[in-house]
Amino acid sequence: MLIRLQLILSVIALPLIVYSFITKDYTLQPYATLLFGLVILIIGLVQFQNKSKGFGWLFLFISIYTLYTSVESFLLK
Repeated sequence: MLIRLQLILSVIALPLIVYSFITKDYTLQPYATLLFGLVILIIGLVQFQNKSKGFGWLFLFISIYTLYTSVESFLLK
């Protein structure tokens, strides 16, 4: 279930990132960052399920930071 959700979020985020990169239009960057943070959170949860707590905590902290910067960029618009 988590792997499918991770795949769906990645497939949604990839065109946003490619579009921003090609056109140099960064208005969609907060959405891509939010999706990227959610993908990293899911990776962390999968690592916890696989009994790899070290990587699980690492991905959890990275996702919290990424989600924080995404929310902050939404608030600064």
